Amino acid sequence: MNGVLATDYVTLKASLTGQAADVLWQLTVTETEADVVRLLKNRFGSDHQMERYRLELQSRRRKPGVTAQSVYNDIRRLLPGTER
Repeated sequence: MNGVLATDYVTLKASLTGQAADVLWQLTVTETEADVVRLLKNRFGSDHQMERYRLELQSRRRKPGVTAQSVYNDIRRLLPGTER
């Protein structure tokens, strides 16, 4: 690993917080930046999932018999998946 890549890797690891930081416990000494990104995508999703969440959010409508609270909960669940 050259100096620039090493710095990027250290910055990536230092910037992880919360559940994303828990991924670091799965790493070995030989893991690369690409390995960290792969683990994060496996755990939290990918670009394809983001697009799926966007489409699901756009098409979400309240159906007869469905409470407003249920719609609200679905929207709250989908919103984080649509952000980059």
